[in-house]
Amino acid sequence: MRRAAAHHRQHYRARALRAAARGALVVVLAVGSVITPAAGAPTGLSLLETCSARGDEPAVRCGQTLSQYLEFAKAAAALKLPGTAACVPARATLADLRSAFLTWAQRNPADLKRNEQDAVMAALNDAYPCR
Repeated sequence: MRRAAAHHRQHYRARALRAAARGALVVVLAVGSVITPAAGAPTGLSLLETCSARGDEPAVRCGQTLSQYLEFAKAAAALKLPGTAACVPARATLADLRSAFLTWAQRNPADLKRNEQDAVMAALNDAYPCR
């Protein structure tokens, strides 16, 4: 009987955590697309400058930033949130993500003033749409 009770508590905790994560992600996605970047906040343009620069330091910063948004995209896809998830293949490399962002930036220069998150997610959605 105690095992069953412990199992039920564990199940409900996991369920509550998933619900909380889903709610937090929805809030982040909803708020992120409405807020204009504050002065000094990263924008699509600032990321374009970083990812276009030569040298090891900008390459590392670009890779770190894109890998964070890749994890965000995976979480959104796992939660099956409509219109928010990019379906980036597991075999995609950071070089692929960088190329996808640079291509999107070239095609959408007016959108580079968006906050960094919106710009990267738009680029990933464009390059790797869920079907």
